[in-house]
Amino acid sequence: MPKAMNTLQGKTMQGNFLDWTYAENAHAHFRYVALGKPSPQPPLLFIHGYGAMIEHWRHNLHIFAKQRQVFALDLLGFGESEKPNALYGLPLWAEQIRFFLQVQQLERVVLVGHSMGGATSVWFAHHYPERLESLVLVDASGIFPDEINPLEKLLYRAVGSPIIGEAMFGLFANAFGARQSLVPTTTMCQK
Repeated sequence: MPKAMNTLQGKTMQGNFLDWTYAENAHAHFRYVALGKPSPQPPLLFIHGYGAMIEHWRHNLHIFAKQRQVFALDLLGFGESEKPNALYGLPLWAEQIRFFLQVQQLERVVLVGHSMGGATSVWFAHHYPERLESLVLVDASGIFPDEINPLEKLLYRAVGSPIIGEAMFGLFANAFGARQSLVPTTTMCQK
């Protein structure tokens, strides 16, 4: 299985990849890091926001890993994970989290989600509450309603396409874009 070299806190880390069959006849690999040792405290799983990757948690992972096991992953379509032609969205990423917990044999975790990763974490918590010890939301995005107007639907599909999505990722995958994505946003909750 391929490994990725990354720099967190000025130290070189190995990133591991998992192969995931996310739909019938559709599979991809995604990157994750694992730090710390198992402890009586539940492990932490960090989920990045839109246009982000594992490295956005670089100032947090090592600190928490001193006390407990810590994981972070690149959601499918972001960072060093594959970017297949898939229907990207909260359900896909929540299933990626479920698969990751299953493979790592983690019964319950503290799920920490930022921005879009926060919305994904809420989706996961709603569908798999038995897998969570607790949920931490960091400037989380809102959950979109099931029904959206045709223009919004077209926009979301365009951003989710490999070519346009990659171009949008390029707009945010730099220092300025990262700072802008961390500007406080309004959070909305949908029932």
